[in-house]
Amino acid sequence: MNKIRLYIDEDSMDEDFVQALRSRNVDVLTVADVGMLYKSDRKQLSWAK
Repeated sequence: MNKIRLYIDEDSMDEDFVQALRSRNVDVLTVADVGMLYKSDRKQLSWAK
């Protein structure tokens, strides 16, 4: 089974939510983790590919 991977934007970056996912072995990256805060949706999608 493949591990779930998520890229979370600033609208969903609640710290408790992200920590809960990580504690359940979900691979989570946030826009803050990768320096993409406040970038356009187009740039977010390009980065996530």
